[in-house]
Amino acid sequence: MRMLHLRVSVTDLERSLAFDTALGYAELGRVPDTPFGSLTMLALPDDPYVSLELVHDPTRPVTRTDIAWNSGSPCAIHLA
Repeated sequence: MRMLHLRVSVTDLERSLAFDTALGYAELGRVPDTPFGSLTMLALPDDPYVSLELVHDPTRPVTRTDIAWNSGSPCAIHLA
């Protein structure tokens, strides 16, 4: 079984992208205006799959840590 990707809610998208690209992630694409906010898809070099999804909605700042992943069935962890 392969984990498809992690979803991380972020307050400052540009700051998060700078951090993730410093770790080696590359942006594969964006999906604006979803019910969750904008989605930014990232992958590591030589990985054809999205491994990290940043969720950003400036109208809903992150007040807790939410991590969701998809390994065939959506799952989530909510840390207060």
